[in-house]
Amino acid sequence: HQAEQHCLMKHRLVLAAVLYGAAVHVRLYPIIYALPLFLFLDEHYPHKWGRGGLINKSRVVFVAVSASVFLAFGLVFYTIYGHQFVQEAFLYHVSRSDPRHNFSIKFYSVYLRHAAASTAMDTALGFLPQGAVLAAISWQYARDLPFCLFL
Repeated sequence: HQAEQHCLMKHRLVLAAVLYGAAVHVRLYPIIYALPLFLFLDEHYPHKWGRGGLINKSRVVFVAVSASVFLAFGLVFYTIYGHQFVQEAFLYHVSRSDPRHNFSIKFYSVYLRHAAASTAMDTALGFLPQGAVLAAISWQYARDLPFCLFL
């Protein structure tokens, strides 16, 4: 995420979007940076920061380019590897049950409850606190992008 952050700070929006789309393709976790990046690109970008409308030119360009790069890479690799690519790249993360493959703050509670059967609702509810914290931090600190991404 440092490369796209650097590009955004240097007002190179399209290059930042290309790098972000490629980064999300290579490793899925950078998707968590989508909200702070989106909020950073307000209607005043690249000048001063302010809260305004939800849709503006910078945001549309960033979303369109990064999504296009992500989907293009996905299509290429799906063409080469087929369903195995989809399974290994995306679906594995939904269905895996290894509690040790988790760097979450709630790792220990997941580890202790691993033997007990969990439902899809348990899994979804487990992401609610993380999503709420991500949204709150993104909304509060997006104008200072390096700090926001650090948090």
